Amino acid sequence: MAMESFQEIFYFKGGKLSEEYLKKLIFSIENKKFDIPDVYVKDRIHIGGWCYGKILPGPFKKGYFLQGIHDAPINEIFNKIYKILFFPVLKLDATFFLNNVLKAENLFSLPFYTSADKLKKLDETIEKSRKYIIGVKLTSFNFKTGENLAECISYLSNMKILCGLEIYKRRNGEYPKKLEQLIPEIFQQLPVDPFTGKNFIYRKKEDRILIYSVGKNLKDDGGIFDLKIGKDDIVWKNKKD
Repeated sequence: MAMESFQEIFYFKGGKLSEEYLKKLIFSIENKKFDIPDVYVKDRIHIGGWCYGKILPGPFKKGYFLQGIHDAPINEIFNKIYKILFFPVLKLDATFFLNNVLKAENLFSLPFYTSADKLKKLDETIEKSRKYIIGVKLTSFNFKTGENLAECISYLSNMKILCGLEIYKRRNGEYPKKLEQLIPEIFQQLPVDPFTGKNFIYRKKEDRILIYSVGKNLKDDGGIFDLKIGKDDIVWKNKKD
């Protein structure tokens, strides 16, 4: 909703925004922090730590299941069974959980175009690891988290580029023919499409501009977003059609 509101501003007021205001928007975008990897890991570790902390020490020693039984020999038998049969399995389960949470954290911190295949592989590996019942559930990993993060970055990068184009127009009277003309006067380097690692696609026709990422399908759909026909370009433009 915030993205759509911002785009509406450029539809109707883009030509009225001052260069100083546009610079402030660029600064805000460049300093935007994405907390998904950090939040994901903290949440998983907190939940996993609580669960395994309750289970691994031995439920029978804590009296979870034998609270009404005070027969020490029976408790001792159950504790030995737990130690021999269940503890090694649960220990492997906890190790599986921790290793994959840390792998996910590392992959989320990388550009999506470099980590997409590894994220998908990790998702498949976790899904197929049925023997680690608790670890699979607690990891709660999904490849779409990486895709959603890339989409968010695409929208913000488009906003940044649009602001740069508007600044260029203020100074030169028209939009540039190509994005590279924004360097180095406005940007030190151009944002790259998180889905491809390449420049965003830029189209200019007189006073109408179009900027877009190729989106999840990795195809140039001509700046069209219509999931019904399989087109998912992430688009920004300065004029309404």
